Amino acid sequence: MLGSIYEYELPFIRTGQEAEITLPYEPGVVYKGRISFIYPYLSAATRTVQIRIDLKNPKFKLKPEMYVNVMITTKVGEDVLQVPDNAVIRTGTKNIVIMALGGGRFKPRDVVLGAEGEGVVEIKSGLADGEKVVTSAQFLIDSESNLKEALNRMIEARKSSGEKEAPKATPGEMKETGKEAPQAGTPENQKQVMSDVTDAYMKIHSALVDESPAGVKTYAESLAEAGQKLKTEKRVGAVKDVVETIDRTLPGLLSGDIGEAKASFAILSRAMVKYVEGPGRREARAQGIKIFYCPMKKESWLQTGSSVQNPFLGKDMLVCGNEIKY
Repeated sequence: MLGSIYEYELPFIRTGQEAEITLPYEPGVVYKGRISFIYPYLSAATRTVQIRIDLKNPKFKLKPEMYVNVMITTKVGEDVLQVPDNAVIRTGTKNIVIMALGGGRFKPRDVVLGAEGEGVVEIKSGLADGEKVVTSAQFLIDSESNLKEALNRMIEARKSSGEKEAPKATPGEMKETGKEAPQAGTPENQKQVMSDVTDAYMKIHSALVDESPAGVKTYAESLAEAGQKLKTEKRVGAVKDVVETIDRTLPGLLSGDIGEAKASFAILSRAMVKYVEGPGRREARAQGIKIFYCPMKKESWLQTGSSVQNPFLGKDMLVCGNEIKY
């Protein structure tokens, strides 16, 4: 069996390592094999290296050209600093942990991440051994608050105190900060229209996965209609960004060219991710909407379901992507 390993994963791959193979349609069944060969060349198009995995194939359930999921167990290092992955707030441009200083005091801290797996993430810099972090940082801030605004307020408060101590804050006070932010809540009428926007977005995503320019164009027209409805409302924050981005990306989505459509969808996705991480978080999570990130294109997108459906790279690279928790 052949597998594809991303360029940045190569330092952790060795021959002889055990690999676990699962089929998307056969949950709970695990096939075990070992890496027998790492090919000595890199694909310029996909930035991946192929590996060969030897395994038993009882009843010939594994067929040629079939896609499977592969998990390879590797040892990152003897002594590394790790935190639970839900302690990290990922804003898209930086990674932040919330320091717990005691006495109801908190402070945001930028960190550089390393390898991730099994619910933990390596911290390469920004944090020292023994320092305490909040292990559910994303839930400290109200689900409908403006994350960026809340963190900025904490930083400003720390600066105003002369950097000598972090501002006193409690989860409740942080929620209150979110309520003061311009996009703390979305009016009910706008929520309904944003639901229509999200629905059209999801259908465009499916059309891109199928590489159907006609489908993209059809659902882009629905997106345009929903965008027009939002223009009649007073819009702030992430909702305003979505409306403005719809206007900017419609020409590409309606062009009938799959390449232009993908480029426009990437821009639209940035605004939609911002909305989902902010005022639309509660509704998005209730609908099972997830955020995925493509390390090759360095772009994020929204989708439902756990099976990765990358809209940017084509049918041969649909499974390229990592889920980003929010």
